[in-house]
Amino acid sequence: MEMVMNHQLASLILFMGLFTSAFAVSVIATPSRRNLSGAIKEMQDAKYYSFVMLIKMHPLETLLQNVTFFMPSDKILSDSALSEDGVHQFLLEHSMPAPLLFNQLRNFPTASLIPTSHAGFMLNVSNNGVNSFYINNVKIVGPNICTSGSSIRCHGINGLLGPVINTTSPIFP
Repeated sequence: MEMVMNHQLASLILFMGLFTSAFAVSVIATPSRRNLSGAIKEMQDAKYYSFVMLIKMHPLETLLQNVTFFMPSDKILSDSALSEDGVHQFLLEHSMPAPLLFNQLRNFPTASLIPTSHAGFMLNVSNNGVNSFYINNVKIVGPNICTSGSSIRCHGINGLLGPVINTTSPIFP
């Protein structure tokens, strides 16, 4: 009887050890979570509170690392008609799947098309120098807001990124 109780006690201790280990692992922040937390703090420090709220409303595991966010100001977001159902698409369209600082973005020549995190949604570059860099006719007004982590970058923009509109006329024979 004592042997059975010792076995049950040992099983209970083993189970509790495994349970607390699993719990401890889930509580410890992963590097991507730490990068996101650091980026969120930098966004808040730069007063992009509404964009932070959108990220917190719809946490996208695919957007936790290796991403560049393009963040409209709180005023622009408050004037938009963004619905709760549209948050996912909005975040995908306002991000690209590579963490690029502004100096790296500046290397794209005018008319370059950069893919966003939303398949098929492209960013059209208009590069007229450091103080005149546009994506989809929206100016980057706050470069390099998120720089503390290695996998998340963000830049402030002065508008919402709409789809690229072809302004050239088709050529007919």
